[in-house]
Amino acid sequence: MWTKLLNQFNRPYSSLSRRKHPSSFKKTNQSGFTLIELMITIAIVSILAGVAIPSYISFTKNRDVSSALTTLINLSTQMQKTYVDSASRSYRKNGTCGVSDTTSNNYGFVCTSSDNAHYQWTATSTDTKYQYTIDQDGNKKTKTFNGSTPSDGSDCWKINDHGGCF
Repeated sequence: MWTKLLNQFNRPYSSLSRRKHPSSFKKTNQSGFTLIELMITIAIVSILAGVAIPSYISFTKNRDVSSALTTLINLSTQMQKTYVDSASRSYRKNGTCGVSDTTSNNYGFVCTSSDNAHYQWTATSTDTKYQYTIDQDGNKKTKTFNGSTPSDGSDCWKINDHGGCF
């Protein structure tokens, strides 16, 4: 009787139980991501987008403002050339400004001239949140900045919320 009992303990593990040993399960090669990996990836992408998108919007706004101010300077230079080239020393041709109105980079440019000796170029953004002017004497003004009239009198072209001027 003891021999029979001892022989039972000397048998392999699998013969003692009807269940298979865990190491004998067939392993399959599954590919993919776990839910936690996907959630972490989405969180990281969301954080990066939260930083990148406002930076990009600010960059494009500053690019458009810089381009508009450069265009105003070029238009003013063309007006000065018109004045020097005209025999009558006038900024006007045929009753209007000597240079045609134009548009570029989300800004429209309009010239007003009340007489032969004065003009004013105005650059207005398409969303009307920004408006800059320059006159025949080179005086620069910010009429509207980010949707409101500057309280500091801005006798310059305001380019940021911290009072920086161009």
